[in-house]
Amino acid sequence: MDKDGLLVRSMDNQQVVDVIIPYHERTVKLVGDAILSVVSNPAVRHVIVVNDAASTDFDMQSIPDSLRYKVKHVRNDTQVGIAKSRNFGIRLATAPYIVFLDADDTYEPYAFDYALNILENMPDVAVVKQHVNLVGLPCEFANNGMLLHEAKFILQAQCCVGVFRHSILKETKGFPEHELYHLYGGEDFALTKTLMERKLVVLEMNQPPKLNYVYHNNSYAGKLLRSLYYGEQYVCDEVIKQMAQARTEWAKEVTFQERTGCFMA
Repeated sequence: MDKDGLLVRSMDNQQVVDVIIPYHERTVKLVGDAILSVVSNPAVRHVIVVNDAASTDFDMQSIPDSLRYKVKHVRNDTQVGIAKSRNFGIRLATAPYIVFLDADDTYEPYAFDYALNILENMPDVAVVKQHVNLVGLPCEFANNGMLLHEAKFILQAQCCVGVFRHSILKETKGFPEHELYHLYGGEDFALTKTLMERKLVVLEMNQPPKLNYVYHNNSYAGKLLRSLYYGEQYVCDEVIKQMAQARTEWAKEVTFQERTGCFMA
């Protein structure tokens, strides 16, 4: 056993993770750093990069020659948004575990080892949610220890930060693709909430941050935080109701065997 009481199953030289990174016009110059942060990780089988109708492709020359075989680059003919782009990547993935990475974020080296140990030894766990290092957080959050802690917990619990079991994502058919999510965001929250309602979810608590997450005021996570702390309503009540109904309808189609719970490790 390791120091955390988990039975260690060797993952040496096993490429068991596919990382899915969509990008668009505004992030085409940033996606190279995101790719570089994961492509050399020995646990990564492929980095599936989805161009969501950006006018130019990212520069493959920024990837070392010896690692380019890991990068699969595909393109949407029209812009379809983050949910459909991620689902496209899920359909192309072959590894037993999947990680989602935004084009302007980066992972730390060996970021997946602890999560993979849990997933390999606890087959009922659907996802291990990881700690984040928040980059560009407004001063009112960054300078308030309690708010900073709560902001990190909200992002860890409600956004797609972590290592997912591929078979579970197949059963959910990935992320909900309703047009409301394309317009307002929140597909991360919808998937995570459904998994927490129906499957076992682990939150890493005694581990250092693994993901460098760039905060944006206009992102779903940013709007959620500002809504919680300042009462800023980012969409009207009617749209909120429609989004809740859209998630309910989508979740009805998810038929996997239920074993619920959320615990910390």
